Amino acid sequence: MRHIFVERVGPAAWAPIDEALASVHEGRGGLGVTVGYGSLFTAGLAVGLLAMGAIGGGPTFVGTVIGHQFTSQPVSVLFLTLAAGSILYVVTQLVSLAAKTRRPDALAYGLLLGLFAGFLTDAIVTAAGA
Repeated sequence: MRHIFVERVGPAAWAPIDEALASVHEGRGGLGVTVGYGSLFTAGLAVGLLAMGAIGGGPTFVGTVIGHQFTSQPVSVLFLTLAAGSILYVVTQLVSLAAKTRRPDALAYGLLLGLFAGFLTDAIVTAAGA
C-alpha cells in the first residue's frame, strides 16, 4: 500500500510528512519531562503545548500548502537564504558553546554527524526521484 501512496502523491510529499513526524517526536520529548511530576501536567499545560505546537508547526504547514500552489525562483532563493542563515546561526552558537565548555571535539563530532546526515538525506531524496 505504501508504494501506491508514493506513486500517487509523489516523493516530494514525504518532506512535510517527515517534518510533521519530527515535530511530533520533539514534542513528545518535551512532554516526557512532565510525566513524572503528575500534578505538573494540567489542562493549562496541555493547551500551552498545543499552542506551541501550532506556533512551531503552523508555518511549515501553511508554507507547504502555499508551495504546492505556485513556484517562484526569487521566493525560493529568499527562503533558502533564510534557512542557510538559521543554520549558520546555530553553528556559531555551537562554536561559542564549545569554546565555553572547552570541548571542541564534541563540536567537531556533532558537525561531522550533521554533515553526514545531510548527505544521506540528499542521497535518499535523489534516489527516490525528487
